Amino acid sequence: MIRSSAIKPGITFIGRSGLMRRVNKFSICGANGHGWVGDVFYTPIDRNGKEGKEKSCYSGDFAKWAVQELNPQEPLQKGDKVVMHTCYEARKEKYKDKVWTVTSNPWDLCGSEVVNLEGFSGGFATEYLKKVEA
Repeated sequence: MIRSSAIKPGITFIGRSGLMRRVNKFSICGANGHGWVGDVFYTPIDRNGKEGKEKSCYSGDFAKWAVQELNPQEPLQKGDKVVMHTCYEARKEKYKDKVWTVTSNPWDLCGSEVVNLEGFSGGFATEYLKKVEA
């Protein structure tokens, strides 16, 4: 979950793939309207600027868009050094703080941008990877 101060109505968050979501409104969970963000209502905007119908999602789903906007990162490339963050694998002892080498350029896999990592089976979502200095 993310705090209400992280998102404000009218802000457009841009994902790495170029897809955008403009925040319309959001609800606050907690007493007196303070606390964690609950549902986020947003308008999806495609790469051509066409707006879709308003949608809603739980803030956990929206957080990755906010993180990408607040902490932009250049697209990953073959040879980059990365660490995993904010995902299940990053909490596992054998992967915690491990530096990985990207072995492919990014590609789209079912709507997620993924790359191959040396020593890891299958594509790994770039939204959970952070570039580090070698």
